[in-house]
Amino acid sequence: MLIPELNMSVVGKCNLNCKNCAHLACRTEYAQWHLSISALEKFIISCHDSDYIIETLNINAIGEPLCWENLLEGLPLLHQSKIAKCINLVTNGLLFLQDTALLTTVLNYVDKTSISLYEFLDDEKKIHIRELLTHNKVRIFERHYFGRRIASIDETYSIPCKCMCGLTFTDNRISICGAPGHDAFKLCNLPYPDIFQILSVPVKKDWYLEVSKLIKDYQGKMVLCMHCFNNSNKYFYQQRDRVASL
Repeated sequence: MLIPELNMSVVGKCNLNCKNCAHLACRTEYAQWHLSISALEKFIISCHDSDYIIETLNINAIGEPLCWENLLEGLPLLHQSKIAKCINLVTNGLLFLQDTALLTTVLNYVDKTSISLYEFLDDEKKIHIRELLTHNKVRIFERHYFGRRIASIDETYSIPCKCMCGLTFTDNRISICGAPGHDAFKLCNLPYPDIFQILSVPVKKDWYLEVSKLIKDYQGKMVLCMHCFNNSNKYFYQQRDRVASL
């Protein structure tokens, strides 16, 4: 079975602390967390046992993927597993500037590296990050704005909506709700991690069959979706919501 896309969270730590980060609440919850090699191996085995191939596997963490303590062991493991047609590491790229050998190593094991280039970085860093485009696996996305995080239960957006997160593998579970949903959990005063258990399934053989049912029953249809940063209907209000600050 071909699974179109899956996000893989690998670490809670980030080398930036952007106040409008859509992952802020989740990063607080997972501040000391790193995906273990044993959990990664279990996930790989579950994909092999289920005959799953992932079209695009995004390693986009909760924090900054390059801060993952198991990066240099985990990337080769994923690469050799052949569970994904495309492995895409999503990063702010700043740690590549400190360690050029790290970039070379990462590029050996991924199909592409997507770098978010933020407007607030100083000009020198921007120049050096853009220089990384000399590597054919590097893509740079200019991030001129942070979308404003929903900060009040009184702010709502319509449902049903399209979820802008998609499936997310975190530790030993696969969830239909990504990191921005944690803000919505808190705004709705929902009991985390109880709600997370409802919206996720354990890593095991044929996990996608259970996930598909959750998507059909819940994704984009819940009260918490009305208060989620990644509610697709929120993007009709982009001009009002955009802020260019940390």
